[in-house]
Amino acid sequence: MTVEQLKDAAEDYDANAQYVLAQMLLSGDKVETDSVAAVEYLLHSAAGGFLTPSLVFGNYHLEKANSNAEKTLLELCRLEGSSYQHVFQTYAGVLFFAKQDYDTAERFFKMALNNGNLLAVAELGLLYFYVVANSPEPVNGGRVKKGFNPDSYMPVMESWKMSDNVAAVRYLKKKQWSEEDNMAFWLSEAIDNDSGWYPFGTMSYSVYEHLLFAYTEGIGVPVNMEKAAGLACDCLDDEYFDDMNGIAKETLLAVLENNALISKPFLKSKLDVLYNSTNKSKSNEKMMTNHALAAYCLGMVHFKQREYGKAFKYLTESAEMGDVKAMTQLSECYRRGKGIEANSDKATYWEKKAKESR
Repeated sequence: MTVEQLKDAAEDYDANAQYVLAQMLLSGDKVETDSVAAVEYLLHSAAGGFLTPSLVFGNYHLEKANSNAEKTLLELCRLEGSSYQHVFQTYAGVLFFAKQDYDTAERFFKMALNNGNLLAVAELGLLYFYVVANSPEPVNGGRVKKGFNPDSYMPVMESWKMSDNVAAVRYLKKKQWSEEDNMAFWLSEAIDNDSGWYPFGTMSYSVYEHLLFAYTEGIGVPVNMEKAAGLACDCLDDEYFDDMNGIAKETLLAVLENNALISKPFLKSKLDVLYNSTNKSKSNEKMMTNHALAAYCLGMVHFKQREYGKAFKYLTESAEMGDVKAMTQLSECYRRGKGIEANSDKATYWEKKAKESR
C-alpha cells in the first residue's frame, strides 16, 4: 500500500492504517518526520480499537516522538466540543500513569469520567490497585502482604514496574482517600458497565483478575473469598477469558478448603451455572477444562456435605475428562465406599491413573 493509499485509509477511520502511518511519521520512513501528526494518528487508532493505550503511549513511542507527543496530547485534551476529548483525557491519564505521575493521571481519569468515558472507570480502578499494592500500610480495610510484588501477578510494561515504587509511596502519603476513591468500587463499576466500554477483551479480563486478586489477597479491600469465588466462576464461564496466572482456578480450589463457605448456597449456585454453561461449550478445549473443574468443585461441595451419591457422579465425570484431583478423590470414593460400593480394584485404577496424569 502506498503512502497516499495509507492516508486515504486513515482518513476513512482504518485503525490499522492510522497506526502504520503514525509509525512512518515517527521514524521518517518514506515521509517527513512529523511527531504531532503521528500522535494524532496513534490516538485515533487507539480509539478505533487497534492498540491498548499502554502500548500506544509506552516509553517507546514517547522517546521517538520526544516532547511533542506529550504536548500534542495535552493540547488535544483541551479541545472543547471534540467528540474525542474524553478519549484524549483517558490516554493522557495512561501516559502519566506510565510515567508514575499518579496525581496527574488520577486528575485526567476523573476528567474523562466526567465527560462520559467508561474506559477511565477501569483505568482509575487499576491505578488505585497498583499504588495500593505498594502501600506500606493497609488502605481501605485491606492488608499489606509482606513481600507482595504485583509484577509477579500481572505482567506489565517495563515503564509500569511497581516494585519499590517510591513515587507510589509518595502519592499514598498525601492521598486523602474518599468513598469515591475506592479501588474495588471502580473495578466493579468497570465490570458492571463493560458492554462496549472497551474494544479490547484483554482489558476487561484484566479488570476481573485485578479485582479477584484484590479480594483474595486483601489489596485495598478486606479479604472476601465469597466475592472472589463469584468472580472466579464468572471468569471461567467466559471462553475468551485467559486465566494466564491461574488465579480464578486457584481461588475456587482455595474456597473448597473453607468449610464455612462450602455450606453457603451461593457457591453451589455459582458452580451450577458454571457447570451448565461450560457443558454447552465442551467443543472448546479451554471450556472443557473449565467444565471438568466445575464438576470437580461440585463433587467436593457435595462430598463435604455428605451427599456422596451426587459427589460420586460429578467426580466421575471430572475424572473421566482428565482432572487429576478428581481422579484422586474418586479413588478414595471407591476405597471407602462413598457414593458407590467399595471396590479396591477401581480405587487402585484411579489412583494409578492420577499418578500417571500428573
